[in-house]
Amino acid sequence: MIRKLETMELHKLRRELKQNSDPQTRESGQRFFKEEVRLYGVKTATAHRISKSHFQHIKDKTKTEIFDLCEELWKSGILEETFVACNWSYYIRELYEPGDFKIFEKWVGNYVTNWASCDTLCNHTIGTFLDMHLPFCPAQKQIFDAAFTFDYESDYNKSRDIGDPRSYDE
Repeated sequence: MIRKLETMELHKLRRELKQNSDPQTRESGQRFFKEEVRLYGVKTATAHRISKSHFQHIKDKTKTEIFDLCEELWKSGILEETFVACNWSYYIRELYEPGDFKIFEKWVGNYVTNWASCDTLCNHTIGTFLDMHLPFCPAQKQIFDAAFTFDYESDYNKSRDIGDPRSYDE
């Protein structure tokens, strides 16, 4: 449950993300995806800096409260907010417990819709979780196979409009 104080923090975060958005960055960012992606148009490094800065205001919250805030960010479907959710959940990695897998599984199943959010969540939050609790997760292959069906090569090539690199003569 999100309390008023947490709602205010999310409002401040979103306001800063919007203030740092740029129409040109938004337009160029869309080229990296074959699917339609909602984004503010904030450069990734700037979004990470903002994420880190705002985490300082919530770092004393419980893991559950931070995960609830992350869930609200995931629900927005806005790319930069998903990056913040991934960062915040990763910043509290020392608190991960086996039961947290259900939360991460929910995020993957309900909110991960593009390769960038997938990479950010899986390379940091879920990857670290698996390093810590691999014996707990015998079903992870089935979950990842079902959830991560992104065509990375197609997205990569589309963003550069270069076609299939395998067709090039060496």
